Amino acid sequence: MRQRNTPNEAALLDFAESQKYEEMVAALAALTSAPLQIIAAVMKSSLHDGVLVACKGVKLKWRTAEAILKNRFSHHKVSDLELVQAKADFIILSQVSAERTLRFWKARAMNARAR
Repeated sequence: MRQRNTPNEAALLDFAESQKYEEMVAALAALTSAPLQIIAAVMKSSLHDGVLVACKGVKLKWRTAEAILKNRFSHHKVSDLELVQAKADFIILSQVSAERTLRFWKARAMNARAR
């Protein structure tokens, strides 16, 4: 994906809404420049925080974050209450904190590879 075109939010949103899980994970990893393993783990977590950090860290809109949350589990539907809470968390999450967390994830992954 990185070699052909720079992924963008529209493509990510399309993957999420089309329930193309692998493409959605790959696009989010490419947009965040985070290792695929980190984004895959965030997507599999039952908590929404990691997805929100990744989305906010690269300045995605709530609509995209919501589509990702709705389509990341094939066996678990996100409830309306969970989405309301996730939106509130997304709004209060600062851009700076999300970017800092993304940098930490990347640094930790690089340190793990260096060992």
